[in-house]
Amino acid sequence: MPEKLTIFISGTMTDLPTERKRVAAAIREMGHEPVWAEGRGATNRPSRDECERMARTCDVYLGLYGLRYGWKLPGEAISATEFEWQTARRAGGPMLIYRQ
Repeated sequence: MPEKLTIFISGTMTDLPTERKRVAAAIREMGHEPVWAEGRGATNRPSRDECERMARTCDVYLGLYGLRYGWKLPGEAISATEFEWQTARRAGGPMLIYRQ
């Protein structure tokens, strides 16, 4: 059986919500684990830390980008989505990007 991969779905929650749900379902059907902001639930960790953890530790980064830039993380000059992308890029793993 193939290794179970953790696939991080990045992008704004308001862009492409139907596509995000379908992609997460397809990832599960393939036997892998989708991770995304909507699925993380309540946590006592700051959003920035959770974004960084998910992007840094995933096996595959999947960016689903629509028309929105996203909200800026507290204390950052960039959006959470751009922060996730930069973090995943620095981690050096595979990255897949879909741009509407």
